Amino acid sequence: MQPLPLRLLAKPQRSGCTDDNVCIKNDTTNVLVENIVFKNGHGATIGSVPDGNGLRGYISNVTFRNITMEGNAPVKIKSWPNTTGEVSNILYEDVTLLGADTAIDVGTFAPCKWCHPLGPTKDKCRSVPFVGPPVDWGGACSQTENQISMVNITFRRFRGTVKAPGMIRCREVNPCLFNFEDVNISTSQPWICGNMNASIKGAMLPPLPRGGCAVGPRPKGE
Repeated sequence: MQPLPLRLLAKPQRSGCTDDNVCIKNDTTNVLVENIVFKNGHGATIGSVPDGNGLRGYISNVTFRNITMEGNAPVKIKSWPNTTGEVSNILYEDVTLLGADTAIDVGTFAPCKWCHPLGPTKDKCRSVPFVGPPVDWGGACSQTENQISMVNITFRRFRGTVKAPGMIRCREVNPCLFNFEDVNISTSQPWICGNMNASIKGAMLPPLPRGGCAVGPRPKGE
């Protein structure tokens, strides 16, 4: 069953909170969010999608447009391990960064305490090294051959200054497919990225790591 269309236009306003400022959840399509100043919070968020590990999710045709980030709230996409479905045709465009903490945060690794046991596991969930901070791996958070697809995700016309450009960490079994178009971010820090394939048009500052994003993690013995 296909999700019902939804169209949301936000009037010019400021958003600050201690959770997702604007959150597009599972089984949603055709959404427009525009003209918001994001201050502190978890950001302009897609997800979590789906709602837990081992589930199926779908979000498509969502646009965040003409937004300003001036606190610790980033542009965010978040998912879980061992999932199916698709996040597609997502556009963030005309994003102004006014000394924000970070621009983009994409995460697919969940803490051990959040993953739901789906049956017997061969090992315990533990922390393993990966690009950026360590990630939780194994146990209820075990990765299978399943992972929700993230395709045609576009970041277009990002401008301004941030402390760090962001962290994008997808899954090796199904790398993310992201588009960067005319991204010009002033920062002294590099991108942190893993398991991402990127298409770049126009400016890309700061540049992505030379040689591409990291691949993994690949814990010893697996």
